[in-house]
Amino acid sequence: PDSFRTAHPEVVIENKNHWYETTGEMTTEMLLGTFDSDMFRLDSIGIDYQSIMEKGYCLDLSGSEIIRNAIQNLYPVYADQCMKDGKIYAVPITVQLNYMTMNPDVLAETGMSTVEIPDTFPEFLDFVERWVDYLEENPEGIALYSRVNDIVYYNEQTYTLFLVNELLDNHILQKSFAGEPLRFNEPEVVELLKRCYQLGQRLYENDQGPNVAPSILRSGGGAFFGNVDNRFLSLRLNENQPKLIDVYLDLYAANARTDNPELCIEMLEDAVQDNDLTDEFLQTQRTFLYQNTGLVPSTQYEETIANMQRLIHETRDALNNENLTAADRYELEERLEMQEERLKEDIASEDGKWVVTQEQLDIYRSYTDYLYVSMPGVFNANEVEQAEIFEQLKARFVAGQMTAEELVAELDRIAQMIEMEDE
Repeated sequence: PDSFRTAHPEVVIENKNHWYETTGEMTTEMLLGTFDSDMFRLDSIGIDYQSIMEKGYCLDLSGSEIIRNAIQNLYPVYADQCMKDGKIYAVPITVQLNYMTMNPDVLAETGMSTVEIPDTFPEFLDFVERWVDYLEENPEGIALYSRVNDIVYYNEQTYTLFLVNELLDNHILQKSFAGEPLRFNEPEVVELLKRCYQLGQRLYENDQGPNVAPSILRSGGGAFFGNVDNRFLSLRLNENQPKLIDVYLDLYAANARTDNPELCIEMLEDAVQDNDLTDEFLQTQRTFLYQNTGLVPSTQYEETIANMQRLIHETRDALNNENLTAADRYELEERLEMQEERLKEDIASEDGKWVVTQEQLDIYRSYTDYLYVSMPGVFNANEVEQAEIFEQLKARFVAGQMTAEELVAELDRIAQMIEMEDE
């Protein structure tokens, strides 16, 4: 933070620019004593930071009243990630939500009858089946999910892989939340895999493919529910499971072995305060991390108003020209009227005034009970070999080279083998 640099001009801050892909890579250096960063970043995608805190590699920040107050003000799901055994070891910086949404307004543009938002993965597949049945009789210029429709990569397996990915990702998320070993060979999973394969083939034959932009489904992949017309789509496997939204979280922590604990704590104190925070992105992040934050004004809004006022001033100056023809004067008067009307609309617009509107924030808050931060699991995307095996097996299934029973059996075998290696 700028305030820290101002307070300590004598401190040299060196960024090592080293990205630790996995927990093992980071803890190996910590164990050998070669991890010499005073402060470091922890991300839930690749680093099991709960185990790093538990092993005593993070500086205890609990003595700072500023940090304690900040942690208390976080949404509980984020506060829990910063602590271990009642002690504070990190502060959050950024958060990303990963979820699927459904836009009923887009669906309403078709002739298909009104559909309730699915609440489970089987209900979602029921909807997909209805959609395909409808398309077979009524071709539409709307896609189920346009994100899969990159014309370069789109083929007969694309939709099947999309459905399989959603199924397995949500199964893994539920297993993680329940604290259960990752196993796939369950009748429910097998039957849903078979339905994904069948419906994926039918979607390819009937859906719009890469030739369409409007999409019924949208992936979130951001910090909040940006489009208020979209509705959260729960893809839990059954009604007995909780509704979950997968969360990626970035934290900052200090090395327990640092020679500069006071400076580290002071920098982290500055990071959790917004008194000098001018970065619009980080301000937005604070809105979703902390419970008692206000709306973030948009700098683009101020620029938009200023630009429109400048254009109005220029038009009025032009109208002061006594040598204007009647036609030119009429054109300028029309332009001025349009510009003044546009300025009124921009000033009145809540959407443009804030980076996050009150309506968007209210939607986000209504879903905070669903948020879940999972630690890297068996098929961690940053473990290249494991991730490649996972992707290869799914690719073989969607290509018809493996049955659903063979896929889950092989996934279980590999998961058990990886678990044994990690013990």
